[in-house]
Amino acid sequence: HLFIKDSREAMDQFRSDLLMKNFDLFLDELSNWYIRRSRRRFWKSEDDGDKQAAYVVLYEVLSNVIKILAPVLPFVTENIFQNLVRNLDSAAPESVHLCDYPVADESKIDTALMDNVDALRRVVELGRSARNKGNLKIRQPLAKLTFMVKNDAIADFIFDQQSVVLDELNIKTITRAEVESELIRYKVKPNLPLLGQKFGKELPAIRNHLNDADGAEVLAEIRSNKSYKMNLNGESISIGRDDLLIEAESAEGFTSSGDDNVTVGLTIKLTEELVQEGIVRDVIRQVQTMRKNANFAVEDRIIIYGLLDGPVGEAIRSFEGFFKNEVLAVELIEEDQSGEFSDSFQIGDQKIKFQKLIEEKLGYVHNEVESIKEGVGPASNKQGGLTPDSIYSNHMADAGTDSHEQEKNFMLMNRGSDYFGKLEIALERIKDGTFGVCNICEELIVEERMLEVPNATKCVGCKETEKLGL
Repeated sequence: HLFIKDSREAMDQFRSDLLMKNFDLFLDELSNWYIRRSRRRFWKSEDDGDKQAAYVVLYEVLSNVIKILAPVLPFVTENIFQNLVRNLDSAAPESVHLCDYPVADESKIDTALMDNVDALRRVVELGRSARNKGNLKIRQPLAKLTFMVKNDAIADFIFDQQSVVLDELNIKTITRAEVESELIRYKVKPNLPLLGQKFGKELPAIRNHLNDADGAEVLAEIRSNKSYKMNLNGESISIGRDDLLIEAESAEGFTSSGDDNVTVGLTIKLTEELVQEGIVRDVIRQVQTMRKNANFAVEDRIIIYGLLDGPVGEAIRSFEGFFKNEVLAVELIEEDQSGEFSDSFQIGDQKIKFQKLIEEKLGYVHNEVESIKEGVGPASNKQGGLTPDSIYSNHMADAGTDSHEQEKNFMLMNRGSDYFGKLEIALERIKDGTFGVCNICEELIVEERMLEVPNATKCVGCKETEKLGL
C-alpha cells in the first residue's frame, strides 16, 4: 500500500520516472524476498490455509501492480491482466485500462514493521558479505551468527524471525553482541588527495592526529554529527566521511561486515560435523544439477547408485536422511550400476560418480503394458504380446459397419500391437541395464527417440552413420 501511495503521488505530478524507480525497488523486494522466501509455501503438497494465503497475497499484489503500471506499460500490463485476472474472474472489467487506479489503504501501512524487516534483510545481506570476506561458501554450515544493533525492538524482531536468518545464511544459532568492537574493528586513515587540497600545510598534523586517534571513536562521531572535529595548534578543524579512508578488520574468530546501523559477525571455526554437512550440501547441489540435465520432473522419485567412499561417503552416510529428502531419493545403493542418467563431479580432492534411475518410470512401463492387456483382452501369441488380430477383434464391435472406419481402427491397433511388443523388449533391456544407452557409442539415447522407439539400441547419430555405411 505504500507503493500504491507513492505511485499515485508520482502520477499526480506526471513523474513516470519516479513511478518506475519506485517499482524497481518494489519488484526487487517482491521477487528476491517475498516470492523466494515463500517458495516452499507455494510448492508444498498440502492445500492448507498457509498455502492459500501465500497465493492470495501474491495475486492481490500482482493485480494491483499491473493497474498501477498500466498508464506507463499499456500493452504488457494488458497481456498480464488478461492471463492473470480475466482467466480467473469473468466479472472483472474487460481491460486493465477500464479498471480504477488503485487507492492505498493507509491503515495497512506499518512503518515499524517495514523498518524491522529492512533490518532483518540487512542482517542477511551483511551475513553474505561476511561469508564472502571469509571465503566461506553458503553451502558450508557455520556454528553461530552474532549481530549488533542499538535498537532493542529491532533486536527482538530479529530473534523472533531468526529462522529466516538461519535458513538464508545456513547458520545453526544466533546471538546478540553488546558492542560493535566484539565483532569488528575500524582503522581510520586520511584521504590524502582530498585533505591536501583542503588543508595544505596542515596535512602532516592531521595525519599524526588520526594515527593516534581511536578509529571507533572517530567513526562514532562521524555517524552522529556527520563530521569529526579536532584541535590542531589551537585551531578547530572539521573533516567529513569523504575525507577519510575507513578500513574494517574482523575480530579474532570472526568474519564480519557492518554499516552504521547493523554489524554482523560469523564464527569461522568448523567442527567435523559442520564440514560433513557442507560436503553433503555440495553433493545435493550436484545431484540437483544432474536431475535438471536429465530432464527429470520436479516430483520424480529416484534411486541413486554410486560408490561412496572417503570423506564424501562418510558425510553422506552421516546425513543420509537429509540427503535423500532433499534430492527425492527413495533409495541410496552403494553399487556401481548403470541407470537412466549418470554423471561425475568433483568434491574437494575426491571424484564422485552417481548413476540415477527413476523408479516410477521403470515400474510404470510394465504396469502400463499389463493394464492395457487386461483392458483389451488376453494375448493370443505365445510370447504374451498382442497380435493385430486379437486387438482388432476386440474393437470392431465399436467401429460400426463403415469400412473406412474399420480400416483406420485396424491400422491403429496394428501400430499399437507393434509398440507394446517393443515395450516388452524394452522391459528386458531395463533388467539387463542397457535401456536408453547406445550400444555403439554408449551415450544416453535422447528421450524423443526412446518414446518413438522404446527398444532402440542406437542413438540417432550412430543410426545415421550405420545407414551411410561409415
